[in-house]
Amino acid sequence: MKIRELWPSFRRARQLRAATLVPRAELLPVVVSLTSIPSRLPFVDLAIRSVLDQSQPPALVVLWLHQSLQGSVPDTLTALLGPRFEIRFVDRNRPHCKLVHALLAFPDRTVVTCDDDVMYAPTWLAELWADSVAHPGEVIGHQGRAVAYGPDGQIRPYAEWAWETRAGGVSYPAFVPLGYGGVLYPAGVLAPEVTDEQLYLELSPSNDDLWFKMMSLQAGTVSRRTTRPVPRPIPVIGAKGTALARTNIGQDKNRVQWEALCTRYGHPTPLRVD
Repeated sequence: MKIRELWPSFRRARQLRAATLVPRAELLPVVVSLTSIPSRLPFVDLAIRSVLDQSQPPALVVLWLHQSLQGSVPDTLTALLGPRFEIRFVDRNRPHCKLVHALLAFPDRTVVTCDDDVMYAPTWLAELWADSVAHPGEVIGHQGRAVAYGPDGQIRPYAEWAWETRAGGVSYPAFVPLGYGGVLYPAGVLAPEVTDEQLYLELSPSNDDLWFKMMSLQAGTVSRRTTRPVPRPIPVIGAKGTALARTNIGQDKNRVQWEALCTRYGHPTPLRVD
């Protein structure tokens, strides 16, 4: 966490812990899904509170935890349990769990994924939903990068994949929505093998965003950035990044995994529309 993020994080956390979490509007017909790890359990309630306290709240939030954590859930989480928040225990703890398990449990529902170590703006879900209504059947994300290709068509290192900074609902084949900013998936927009554990562990074991992107391409589904992106989520104080994430970027494992996916499924059109 950067020093300049400390005060906004402290202020937002204090607001959320004091919030009553009473819905301020009719619930949206979506399931917000996330997963977490043991080191973040003391803080994950803040991410969940930020989702429950939306200007247009979701009908349900589900937190997927490894079954070994039964009996270790802190009071800050159990206090939130009710009609709008559930904890479900599973026998896997990969990052893909945030969407894969929700697709299996709610095959006919719109699912929105989010991260466990950040707090979201109050209109975060409303903006995702507004674009889903305007562009039905598309994957919608607040944040994303553009896969970078060299003149020879080779995939460039992940550090060179530019952040998409334009608003207005831009869309192009190389745009990869990133789960940390929140991504909306309508029912049926991903290829059927999206839940094939053997495949995603073989091809993209440590980056679920790339797996879900390729599954959208395989289904012929458009990925779009929101028309009115909300500010980047605020990091939670004390919720440290994972070694897995550092390896993906520092050792360029994200590029390696995208290459593996493209070898299996073919390269998408390396196009970014400017």
